[in-house]
Amino acid sequence: MTVIRRTRRAARRRAADGGATSRFSTSWEIDDELSVTVADLFYTGLGQGSGTLDPDRAAHALHHAVRSIRDRSSPQAAQDL
Repeated sequence: MTVIRRTRRAARRRAADGGATSRFSTSWEIDDELSVTVADLFYTGLGQGSGTLDPDRAAHALHHAVRSIRDRSSPQAAQDL
């Protein structure tokens, strides 16, 4: 439980440092390592092309982050997303 709290706290801090005014989360349990990977891919997608975070790309960036994980994961891991 402590690791999850630290991970969530760190994610909120990274989002706040980036100027985020909102955040997204899951309604179900997700592996800590997987959530970090999704977050990394998501924020990379937000900055794609311009080098600055573009909140208008949020849906697109999240879709591609999850799709990327599903495409390279085992069928069971893909179901966990």
